[in-house]
Amino acid sequence: MKLSWKIVLTVLVIVTLTVSVSGYTMVAASFQSELEAVVSSSVDESQMLCLTLGALAARSAGGDTAILDLLRGSAFFGNYDMIVFRADGSRLWDTRDGEAAITPGDMGEPDLSYRFVRRSGGRSLETLQRVSIGSQAYYVNITRGADQPFLQRDRNLGIYRQVMLCSLALSILGAMVSARVLTGPIRKLSRSTRAVAGGQYSRRVRVKSRDELGALAEDFNHMADALEAKLRELEEAAQRQRDFTASFAHELKTPLTSVIGYADTLRSRELPRQQQLEAVGYIFSEGKRLEAMSFSLLDLFALERSEPQLGPVNARRLAREAAESASYPFAQGEIPLEVEAAPGTVLGEGNLLKTLLYNLLDNARKASQPGSTVELWGGPGEGGYVFRVTDHGRGIPPESLSRITEPFYMVDKSRARAQGGAGLGLALCQRIAQAHGTQLRYESRVGEGTVVEFCLQLAPEPDPGTPANAAP
Repeated sequence: MKLSWKIVLTVLVIVTLTVSVSGYTMVAASFQSELEAVVSSSVDESQMLCLTLGALAARSAGGDTAILDLLRGSAFFGNYDMIVFRADGSRLWDTRDGEAAITPGDMGEPDLSYRFVRRSGGRSLETLQRVSIGSQAYYVNITRGADQPFLQRDRNLGIYRQVMLCSLALSILGAMVSARVLTGPIRKLSRSTRAVAGGQYSRRVRVKSRDELGALAEDFNHMADALEAKLRELEEAAQRQRDFTASFAHELKTPLTSVIGYADTLRSRELPRQQQLEAVGYIFSEGKRLEAMSFSLLDLFALERSEPQLGPVNARRLAREAAESASYPFAQGEIPLEVEAAPGTVLGEGNLLKTLLYNLLDNARKASQPGSTVELWGGPGEGGYVFRVTDHGRGIPPESLSRITEPFYMVDKSRARAQGGAGLGLALCQRIAQAHGTQLRYESRVGEGTVVEFCLQLAPEPDPGTPANAAP
């Protein structure tokens, strides 16, 4: 059963019970009040008549004959529908025919009894009261019409039925309108849920109320936002995976083509010594590029599988060793490398941090022209110890800054391949930085150079004589 019908039925039951109980209570109370008024009036009238009869009979000689003469000779008593019984229950005098509903045999201890009687002419109230005249007791039965309370009750019941029907009709109409209004947000939420399930992840519910349904709609919107963001992340991750696979296949294809081509040339024909050396040189250089790419990929996969063990690392020694490792290609390219590192101890894994600094220096070298200086600076900064690598080379276009840490992404592919790059260096740097709880921050302007820095957590200085956790 739909919620709207449940609301309608609930309202209908509540209204029916409320109107029924309240209406019945009002009709019953009114009827009881009318009956009590009729009984009170009849009892008063019976008592007055009996007092009058007793007073008049006290002046006579008494006995049945005297009382009978008194009753027959008085027009006052003839106006009443009454029966006078002797003590033994026989009739002394009456002004109506038919049996009495109350006789002296029905009389109990009280001197007065009454009973409602229903006859063909309608309802009436009979009262029976004992009156003592001299030494004898007589019983006076008076019948009085009592249709009015019952007629009024029937009229009230008719009005009650009409009110009941109108109340039910209005309550059904109101409940249907209320149910439609109340379940409107639920229907919208249901439609939005089906739309989201069908792939429309941008579908949202308009929140107009601040009640529980409004809160539910807001929660649905928050859930839809989180779902859409998560799906977007999954799509981006899948796209990155596809790009990685395509780039990896492309990066393999180029050197393998060269290796296979030169190897086939050496295998299929006789070449002069100089050409043989050139072919072997190409095979060797492309093999080294494949080797470097495989080592970088292995390093990336190793970082994905397990987190490095961090310990204290001498920051100044780390900077100097990274600069010494990069000194030969810098000298070959005639690019000066300036190193300035303040004393400090950072928390990290020395070999990985050395790889990180070496790759950043190597990228700065590749982006610089001969004679252009590359600077490596290290020192205390906000939140820890900061390493900064600055070059004054080509710079990175703004549209490429967000992608330079993607595997196999290269800003200038032809120049990068010519310098032996495969687009994995910065991806490895980014992963090493994340493993140390930090991020690489880039600032670059085309034609002016690039600045990249990261901040490491400080560690307590090692005890004297304890070797630094840095690569030798």
